[in-house]
Amino acid sequence: WILFAAPAAAHPLDEVVHQTYLTPAASGLTVRLDLTPGVLVASPFARSVDADGDGALTPAEIDAHVAAVQSAVSAEVDGRVVDLTVVDRRYPPVGLLAAGGGTVTLEWSAALPGDARQVAYTDRYDPGATSAVQMSVLVAPDPVPLGRIGHEDNGRRMTVALNPDVPS
Repeated sequence: WILFAAPAAAHPLDEVVHQTYLTPAASGLTVRLDLTPGVLVASPFARSVDADGDGALTPAEIDAHVAAVQSAVSAEVDGRVVDLTVVDRRYPPVGLLAAGGGTVTLEWSAALPGDARQVAYTDRYDPGATSAVQMSVLVAPDPVPLGRIGHEDNGRRMTVALNPDVPS
């Protein structure tokens, strides 16, 4: 028997990975952002969230972090900025986050008109460490027809054409 070994793909140790999932749907737009710090940057990332350094996240500390992230991300529908409403936020225990074993998950929703032609999402959040930004589009149970998906600005902006077969 011959076994072939391939290098394992692992989470980068010295980056905070921003993984965005954009879901345009007939019921609206959902944006989920997972922030996963690598083990070499996890401790400073956790300290930036746990502002008083007591090893526990208070509602005020979580609110402040959510506000900081939300101020650095934006969504546009047909060139107009839309309000993103926080619908979920999940934070692991500080010790787990500081050890590089946790992910912060933020989820927003926004209205999406049925005749929308394009959605754009931009992520400018700077966690104070090198970031790797990845963006994906998910298909909802009540999907909107999708067209071209583009990535710009070193991967920090994604545009998604909607309803491509409907005349303008």
